Amino acid sequence: MKTNITLALALLCAATASAQTYEISASGGYNYIWKNSLGSLNATEVAKANDSQLKPGTAFGARLTYNTTGYYGFELTYLNTNAKFNSNVQYSDGTFVNESGKARVQLAAFNFLIYMMPNREKWRPYITAGLTGAQFGAPRIPTWIGGGARSYGGNFGGGIKLFPHKNFFVRADLRDYITGKPYDLTYPDPLPGQSIQSGGILHMIEGTVGVGITF
Repeated sequence: MKTNITLALALLCAATASAQTYEISASGGYNYIWKNSLGSLNATEVAKANDSQLKPGTAFGARLTYNTTGYYGFELTYLNTNAKFNSNVQYSDGTFVNESGKARVQLAAFNFLIYMMPNREKWRPYITAGLTGAQFGAPRIPTWIGGGARSYGGNFGGGIKLFPHKNFFVRADLRDYITGKPYDLTYPDPLPGQSIQSGGILHMIEGTVGVGITF
């Protein structure tokens, strides 16, 4: 009996010591794309850089975090957004029609976190940076004949975690995901003295709030 009590106390102490080492959280929020000109579905001679745009909206996802005993952490993120793809398309009769349809965007990231407060504090602001992979689904518009696109890059940002209980927390995050522009669309021919505009960088700004548990 005494051995069982000793073992139970040891397990309890170990569980307390490891609190806030691992975290699982669910988050929701909103995405905004900066530098949103993706190119055109039209021929080069009539194409405009801003013919096509991607407009994300509400986003939902999850994060898995490992924290050291001090000021550092590592985090895996998955985020899903049902964005809207808009494109000004020239039809065969020469008229232009704005086509709009959904395009699913999935983000995955691996981040390094630096906290301003040590582990097991009740509030922990932090900064973060890491690697990003983005999967852009094929837009659901009538003239789309291609598939989806995949792009890689990085991200940076910050946030704060609040711990009303050692095994429960709420969090707020703001991050800038930087990838290449998707879909490899057409850009207009440059004017004399100008450089070719193909490709470019896409900034997806993510603001989320969430809740999680620690163990």
